[in-house]
Amino acid sequence: MQALLASLVFSMGVKDEAYKAGMAAARAEAKKTQQDFDKSTDGMANAVERTAKRVNEAAVRIADAVAQAGQKVRTTGLALTAGLTVGLGGMAKVSKDAASDFQAAMNGVHAALLNASPEQLEKLRAAALQMGPAVGRSASEAAGAIEALAKNGMSAAEILAGGLRSALTLAVVGQTDLNVAADATTDILQQFGMSAGDLPEIVNKVTGALDVSKMGMDDYRLAIGQVGGVAGGLGYSFDDMNTALAATASYFQSGSDAGTSFKTFLTTLNPQSKEAERVLTKLGVITKENGNAFFTAAGQAKPLAEIAEVLRQKFGKLSDRSLQEAMTAAFGTDAM
Repeated sequence: MQALLASLVFSMGVKDEAYKAGMAAARAEAKKTQQDFDKSTDGMANAVERTAKRVNEAAVRIADAVAQAGQKVRTTGLALTAGLTVGLGGMAKVSKDAASDFQAAMNGVHAALLNASPEQLEKLRAAALQMGPAVGRSASEAAGAIEALAKNGMSAAEILAGGLRSALTLAVVGQTDLNVAADATTDILQQFGMSAGDLPEIVNKVTGALDVSKMGMDDYRLAIGQVGGVAGGLGYSFDDMNTALAATASYFQSGSDAGTSFKTFLTTLNPQSKEAERVLTKLGVITKENGNAFFTAAGQAKPLAEIAEVLRQKFGKLSDRSLQEAMTAAFGTDAM
């Protein structure tokens, strides 16, 4: 806890230049990823739309088969592979299997979006065929991501407006399964009261956090899944929690541990026992004149940067042993 809070103090005070530089570099990389993504998809959009109305099922099967074959030889996931050397007999079999998988995936989309209009469903189908292959994933995987987003509460309009694109981008950047990226996307929107219009910025910030902390997408999703609901409920912004997790992730064995510890820490800012209240009062965090220094006069939790400064001022002069004892008494062992 001592090392964790020391890191939190410096990162939330925006004193760590390496952190800021890493975030800037990661944002630039995410921007380039998005630009490459746009180049790959925009040029395909009109062709897919024109062709979809007049090609037969065999052509759709081939398109999905090419996507799956291409996935095996992509290294960056940002461009379609130019040359494929698959025998025609083998391609026919892959095409048939891929078409069956894609149709099954789209059936799942239909079931998850019962209120979607036929026009929206057709656009979602075209989006899966177009966007999945553009980032090195199959159309079937993209359809599965659409289903996951829908099951997590995202509407067809929100998915088309950026939900699918963001999930695909996070999956590429985080080198993870599309369902994991879809879950992280919807968790963040719901927990912090954000909208689909915020997705591009969310993608940039998550990318920065992954780069700075060296967390994998799986760990990041588990961390934000644990703490996001509590943090959002207390009024913390996604930006605050994202920065805090990135700065302190190295002190935990897993993303789940990081999220659980932060959740416990946030819920114990208001003392949960007489002993915790005694310790915080002794250290001057709680006073008769000003109440709890972790909260505003209106009872709202202060921004993490201000809480970090309170911790620095009130706990910073303690010896290692006294600090450990005070931290444990005030915030419990789970926050350690």
